[in-house]
Amino acid sequence: MDVREAGTARLVGLASTAPRGIAVPEAPGGASRARSWAAGLAAPRTALPILGAVALVPRLMLATGMVFPPLGDAAYYIAVARTLAAGGGLTAGVVWTYQPPPATVVGPSNEYWGPLTSVVEALSLRVFGERLFAALLPGIVAGTLLVLVTYLAGRGVFRSWLLGRGEAAAAAARYADWLAFAAALLLAVDAELVYQSAMGDSGMIYGLLACGAVLLWERATRPAERLVAAERPAWWAPVGGWRGATAAAWGAGVLLGGAYLTRASALFLASALGGWWLWRAWGARRSWARAATSGVDTRSRRGLRELIGAAGALVAGALVVVVPWLVRQQVTFGHMVSREGTLSALAFSLEEISNYGAAPSLGGYLQHGLGALLALRAAALWDELRHVADYAFYPTVLPALAGLVALARREARARLGLASALVLGLGFAVVFPVVSLNGGFYHSVASVAPFLAWGYLAGIYIVAVWATRHLPLRVGLSPALFAIPLLLQLAVLALTFPVVGARAAHDRHVFGAVSDWLRAHRARVVMADQSSTLYYASGIPTIQLPGAQDPAVVYACAERYGAGYLVVTGPYGQYPAVLDAHPNAHFVLVVRGGDYRVYAIQA
Repeated sequence: MDVREAGTARLVGLASTAPRGIAVPEAPGGASRARSWAAGLAAPRTALPILGAVALVPRLMLATGMVFPPLGDAAYYIAVARTLAAGGGLTAGVVWTYQPPPATVVGPSNEYWGPLTSVVEALSLRVFGERLFAALLPGIVAGTLLVLVTYLAGRGVFRSWLLGRGEAAAAAARYADWLAFAAALLLAVDAELVYQSAMGDSGMIYGLLACGAVLLWERATRPAERLVAAERPAWWAPVGGWRGATAAAWGAGVLLGGAYLTRASALFLASALGGWWLWRAWGARRSWARAATSGVDTRSRRGLRELIGAAGALVAGALVVVVPWLVRQQVTFGHMVSREGTLSALAFSLEEISNYGAAPSLGGYLQHGLGALLALRAAALWDELRHVADYAFYPTVLPALAGLVALARREARARLGLASALVLGLGFAVVFPVVSLNGGFYHSVASVAPFLAWGYLAGIYIVAVWATRHLPLRVGLSPALFAIPLLLQLAVLALTFPVVGARAAHDRHVFGAVSDWLRAHRARVVMADQSSTLYYASGIPTIQLPGAQDPAVVYACAERYGAGYLVVTGPYGQYPAVLDAHPNAHFVLVVRGGDYRVYAIQA
């Protein structure tokens, strides 16, 4: 039998055992080479380079048009990275928080922001040179790797799920590759994730670390009797004595610690992992009790002891990464966790987070009333669903959620992924609604995007099987169902490129003009509504405008830090409206540009 005949035989065997409703290429006698190639498209040897290229190319293309950081968060990370790459250490000339107010404008950085993003961006700047594109490369690489992780982990998830549904082993193994390939392909061209990869922010790096922590932790806490030989890497076997569980737990802890050094959202991730452990421990405890009653020393009887060991390894791995940073924060700032981060839970608006002198308080928060507080959380939930998750899985994330629920009924990795998504979304909306409304959930959604992509494909599979069984269809429905979100994402991605490029060019022009004016007038310290972005553009020490407070408080803040000018680039809290309605002697308008205003701050 030659190569073509062998390939044809494999295809015929696959088609005869494939799940109903699945479009597996059929090859009745004399199949063409094209069909033979298509049959192996989703296999790792072929799928990995294809997915890597499809994910990498649009991210690189978008980054080339990103001539200016699109957000203040990214501007802060890159500004610190530039200083770090130049040998200046973790320092910055921008004050974003006044809780507590720092002694000087130029000083230690990252009291509020995690350091890991700036560190990896600094390494990229040292290797590839002092340019914005170099700072964007770590996010591009992380976004591409997240796509590959979605495929690699998804193969095992879908295989286990299909077998659990009673499908034949051969068909389940082959079609699992297609489902995983399609899920990864959806993320590869996802406009929201492509944009996040190329913006210089922390979201994509956090997403990769957090997703990896979830997958390894599920592996570490899996009951020993449910492990299959294909999922026991040989080099893990001697470690920990429990199918590599200790090594997996250590890895999950290290990734969790790295995620915390990237975004504070890791606290929600830690809660999800902890809750998963408690659920596993409860099941192991019940098995132990049954084993003790029967007097038989079984694997399940050893489960609780092994879970305790895995928890210890997780905590130890996380502490190895996090403790040095916490010590630095304590020595540098006098506290391990930013007070600004905890007080943001008591803010009713973004501007209140930047208050000077008067921090958001529980009393002030409760004065808004129960109705307003509940409405704020409802708005946060709606924003997370409609303006973040729906955009990631355009036109709506609902099929992904439904499919993930169905997948989670039979597959533990999907179950933990669903739990992580729910804890992340509900945690932000309930505890930090203002932060969520202003990007907290948006910058963290990549951590759960792979699980939602699996859910999308699981939903397509379920609908395709149902339709084949109940409708007079002669062809598989799954390709058409998958083509809908894929084509929509490609269309949104195509529209994203000119919009992002135009916005970046506009911001570079605006902040470039402001920076030139400030340098010409020898500004030494500036106050601005977008402090991090102006500091990135100008290099002039900049403090944040307390937009929720009246001009008297703003002047006191400016006087304390020696700010000579106030720059307003758009509506921010009371500004500039309050200065237009009530001219103030301390703030004299000296420049009125098309998109910005500069006020001289006078005694």
